[in-house]
Amino acid sequence: LGNSQVLQARLINYSKTKVDYTSKTDNADFHVEKNTQPATSGGVGGTEVTIEVTFEPSQLGDSKGTLIVSSGGGGEYIFPLVGHCHHPKPQGPFTIRAGQSIPVQFKNVFPAPTTFLLSVDNSLFSVKQSELIRAKKTINIMVTYNGSPSGKRCRSRLES
Repeated sequence: LGNSQVLQARLINYSKTKVDYTSKTDNADFHVEKNTQPATSGGVGGTEVTIEVTFEPSQLGDSKGTLIVSSGGGGEYIFPLVGHCHHPKPQGPFTIRAGQSIPVQFKNVFPAPTTFLLSVDNSLFSVKQSELIRAKKTINIMVTYNGSPSGKRCRSRLES
């Protein structure tokens, strides 16, 4: 969760003329950046067309979908899509000097703007109480260490 993976779907274009393939998916966890992919004429052996599909899940577990690539002169190709989403991996540890702040990247994986409640488990650290993050956007959450510069190590967890 919070990551994405790009895979390639390949097809062979056998059309005798140049065609443009359009691509679409039926599950928002899978998307294509370029909805139109040009293909040169196929000739005898055909020409390979590559479509990049990004899997960016918004929930844990399995996701299934379909990629449909079609062209009036080139035909239709249907690809089954399957992805699996694991729990997010913790970041850090981060080193912060007394009185300073560091940015910690955080991504809203949901398809809508979402307000996240933020907290730390050690009073020597501080963070904004909440943050509204646009859909599928990554922001930096500033974490400040308010302790003394004694050189002692302190630990804390940022939770949302």
